[in-house]
Amino acid sequence: MAAPERLSPAERDWLARVQTPSDVGSRRAFVLELAEVTPSTRAAMEAYPADTPARIAWERGLVVITHRQFHAELDPLAGRGTFCRTLSSRAALEVALKVALCSTLPLAGGVPLHAAAVVLGPSAAIFFGPSGAGKSTIAALAGGAVLSDELLAVFGDAGGGVRATGFWGTLNREEAPLQRFPIGGLFELKQEPELRLERLGPQALLRRLLGVTIVPPAPPLWSHAVAVLGRLADSVPGYELGWSKDRPPWEAVSRACLSS
Repeated sequence: MAAPERLSPAERDWLARVQTPSDVGSRRAFVLELAEVTPSTRAAMEAYPADTPARIAWERGLVVITHRQFHAELDPLAGRGTFCRTLSSRAALEVALKVALCSTLPLAGGVPLHAAAVVLGPSAAIFFGPSGAGKSTIAALAGGAVLSDELLAVFGDAGGGVRATGFWGTLNREEAPLQRFPIGGLFELKQEPELRLERLGPQALLRRLLGVTIVPPAPPLWSHAVAVLGRLADSVPGYELGWSKDRPPWEAVSRACLSS
């Protein structure tokens, strides 16, 4: 992060804990420069509708983030970008770094998954599904270490595995281990009254993983991401998991992971 002295103490403390693109396996360190707001950038930010989520677009070979209070232009291929803001906010910095991570991981043989992961013995179980499927809930009920309940770095290369990214939804467990773990299984969560575990074929698993892969709308990045997901779906067992808080699925999940 260029110009770290311009960050607040709280931002510097957070940045020391979060996993940046280079930390989770990018080919090179990604340099995000904290730049001054120019008149043209200020005009673009002021023209953006207030109380509107950031827009992420692919323009001129760059991943461009536009918001009322901040603006970023990221070059995933060059491994660098610029970020400026009119209001000091960790939330704005978090968005920029999260998008940088999601932009560079596919180029390094990985994908960013909107999912939770729990360490079970020597491997980790990944739980995914749409918002409200129970990712944070199942992670909070876990007895083992939790890598994240929000964003994971998952790899489909020869070594494979999953790593924490430092980005969390509601749990924010600072003690999460930072090493890469083998993946014991991928579990799509379905909230149901009875426990159910149903094996998914590679094609079905691939289709469902596409729905929780967070990559900017850039064709070059998605071509890499789809290739990674294909290797992942072919090499790691996937399941549809029906579960409820009243009947935690750890015994069934552990058996599935051990048998993989």
